[in-house]
Amino acid sequence: MMARTALWGALLAVQSEASTMRKDASNPHFKSKYLSLPALMEQGLPLLTSHGLAWSAQPCGTADEPRLRYTVAHAESGEELTESMPTCPAKRDPQGMGSGITYAKRYAFESTLGFVADEDDDGNAASARAPRAPSRRTARSTVAKAETLRRVKALIRETTEDNARLALVAVGVDAGDGKVGEAVKGLTQVQAEALILRLPSKE
Repeated sequence: MMARTALWGALLAVQSEASTMRKDASNPHFKSKYLSLPALMEQGLPLLTSHGLAWSAQPCGTADEPRLRYTVAHAESGEELTESMPTCPAKRDPQGMGSGITYAKRYAFESTLGFVADEDDDGNAASARAPRAPSRRTARSTVAKAETLRRVKALIRETTEDNARLALVAVGVDAGDGKVGEAVKGLTQVQAEALILRLPSKE
């Protein structure tokens, strides 16, 4: 296995200088805020270029399984790190495909480079009343669908155990010392869908 010492050294320098990024866009459907791709690139790309790193992301795969291949490369040494992830478009039309690519680009950039986006709620979270416990009906509706879990398990088989564990942590699940497959059984639908976007393959 190639050591990629120059690449990892540059990534370490980038991460040592990176700060938490402010979410700048709102999702009215989920009543949440997120870091948009333009804002992410505006804040992140200068850090990469200042340390001789280049970032590239291109659609790949097939019409039935569209994916995004992304690469971070060290210009001077030629060392690079390349992975791919599914784009999971909600609809197979130009708008749906474009939305899936944009979403995948954002998560690939954040997770590969170790960037973190946080929301400044001006103290609202600390002062808000504790939410009521969800009803049994609501709790049942959040359990991941069987088809979604099958897709998650298929992607886990394609990647390394370390990548799978990191992706689980990113969606709020800690497998601990147990098997990754056991941790997947308790996923909610939201966690499972987020995991599909975060799991890289060995391609």
